[in-house]
Amino acid sequence: MLRFARWIVGIVVLVLLVPVVSLGLQIVRDDQAFRRADLTGELVRNGRYDPAEHFSFERACTHSVGEQGDGDLYQRGYTRLDPTTAHDPDMVWPLVLINDTDKTYRILYGREAEVMAPGWVCHDRVTLQVETVDGRAKAYIAETRGH
Repeated sequence: MLRFARWIVGIVVLVLLVPVVSLGLQIVRDDQAFRRADLTGELVRNGRYDPAEHFSFERACTHSVGEQGDGDLYQRGYTRLDPTTAHDPDMVWPLVLINDTDKTYRILYGREAEVMAPGWVCHDRVTLQVETVDGRAKAYIAETRGH
């Protein structure tokens, strides 16, 4: 009888432990993916970020192209590369890199608390640079200055 009770307890512990471990691993993976997609550190350290130095894309938009940044890209058959879930959505602005030839896109993130968003711009070249406005860092698109 004691042996049977141990088996039951072991099975219950296993059933409870597997979802907890699975959820923990998912949170860690998502956090690591978000850190890889976070361009804020580069903007703060170097005052600029050129996504063309890291990724291939045909156009970039500094705003969400729809809910969760995906907009209608997914519905139009585009595949998202390196999917992440943005943390603290009130403090995050997206940089959506779109490759129309192979119908893929990826989303990088800037943290509004550290670098204010550059506004809504879509362009084939996007080099983000930082300037100080009223004591805060604000990103702008170098290629569109003066246009």
